[in-house]
Amino acid sequence: MKREKEKAKARSSSTKPPSKKSDCTTAERQALAAHARAAQASAKRFVDWRSKLTRAPPLSVRMLDKSEVLSIAGVSFSTLWTWMQQDAFPHGYVAGGKTMWRSDEVTAWVEALQLRRIKGDVA
Repeated sequence: MKREKEKAKARSSSTKPPSKKSDCTTAERQALAAHARAAQASAKRFVDWRSKLTRAPPLSVRMLDKSEVLSIAGVSFSTLWTWMQQDAFPHGYVAGGKTMWRSDEVTAWVEALQLRRIKGDVA
């Protein structure tokens, strides 16, 4: 019984930090001070590293999914598919298992469309 108490006391005292400065030896105090200095230096390096980061400029090109392209073009997917086969509409890219279109290519397609002339327009 006594041995178990001594073992328990030895285990608990080895894991507990010293409660008073007088309980620490000089070597332990020096080791703690060195550890604290290292932690401060590490934190300073982390802050310096973070301050050097710059935010990337926003992307002007984004990927459009099928529903967005269909609403821009105003046609069904079968019509869009036919146009892609005839090279009348930009082809899509595979991204994450889905077909996506680059917004700049779709915008260029829209801007290249001819205006419909109506009665009374001057040529």
